[in-house]
Amino acid sequence: ISPFVLVYITSILFILRDVLTIISVGSLSRRLIYRYFCDFWDLIELVAVIMAFSTTITLEVQGKNNASTVALAFTTLLLGLKLIGSLKAINKELATFVIAASKIIKDIKWFALLLIIALSMFAEIVHGIFIITPELCDDHSNLSEGKFCDANVLQSYIRIYSMAVGDIELENFTQTTLITVAYVVFTFFIIIVLLTILIAIVSDSYSK
Repeated sequence: ISPFVLVYITSILFILRDVLTIISVGSLSRRLIYRYFCDFWDLIELVAVIMAFSTTITLEVQGKNNASTVALAFTTLLLGLKLIGSLKAINKELATFVIAASKIIKDIKWFALLLIIALSMFAEIVHGIFIITPELCDDHSNLSEGKFCDANVLQSYIRIYSMAVGDIELENFTQTTLITVAYVVFTFFIIIVLLTILIAIVSDSYSK
């Protein structure tokens, strides 16, 4: 039997099971349907099965291309989450860990928004400084910081994120006073202040 056929059969069985579950729940109460679709793990299971079915069709019809590769990667992620969701139902320790992780992710949502805004702000600032300072972009000895000179500002966002997670050296930001000041403000606000707040939020969430 072809692997594609096995995936088709398995996906169809899971989809039918989910559809019957939704019908059964709906026959009891509309509120239960709402709760079903609002439950993270139920949604992951449903979307994972649908993605597995549709991705298999795409791979069989079109073969491997950029779209199918992205879909396959996303499907693999969903199936991994589905596996975790299934395992947490049979293992108490894993269930505790998953619940704690879910609670932490929920609690840091506003912090994540603040971090994204701050990183975007600094990416634009540093990108602007590099653009208006020719000697910074003319220095080809530092390829990492050269990303700030790229016309594609997305490279600046990627580089500023890598700096936030530790890929940063003072020597790369000493060419001018302005870029050094930006470096000091960035390291203090992002690396010291915000990451300290993140640790506090995570610790508080886990203790609960």
